[in-house]
Amino acid sequence: MAVFNWVRDEICYRFDYWAVKASQTAQKRYGMCANKANLQIALLRHLGIPAGYHVLRIKKEVLRPITEPEIFDLTRPITTHVFCAVWLDGRWISADSTVDGKLFEAAYRDYPGWRYVDWDGSFDYEIDRSFVVEDLGISPNIDRYLEIPPRFLNDELLGRANRYIEELVASTF
Repeated sequence: MAVFNWVRDEICYRFDYWAVKASQTAQKRYGMCANKANLQIALLRHLGIPAGYHVLRIKKEVLRPITEPEIFDLTRPITTHVFCAVWLDGRWISADSTVDGKLFEAAYRDYPGWRYVDWDGSFDYEIDRSFVVEDLGISPNIDRYLEIPPRFLNDELLGRANRYIEELVASTF
């Protein structure tokens, strides 16, 4: 639970490239879903707790509250969402640490289906299932996704997207 809470709230959600190492995400103190999942899984595995990557195909609508319109329009209608699943009490439990508390308050608090709760490991904590198009299951790695070159992302676009999120959060706090 401590790993979940630390990754969720101390590593801010910001857009980044897929192929970022867990140590780089920890150093930067930000990352997108796959980056945060990678860090969370690395920490859990280091502690001897089995963890894997839960992969979903989701509607891009989930990004609307945090993405400026021009960048949102560039996004494919269906996108990939990756988060941590942890093996606890003989079963896989979703532990999606993607959205930090400040971003939740700024963008998702009044968005239907979203919640921000204290996760204790006894229930699945993940994205609202109404956004899910396909559940690809739990995998030990996401190497095949890391090998895909970005379709339109570049440093300038990432900077713009992240400034948008920072302004959104700053306007709330």
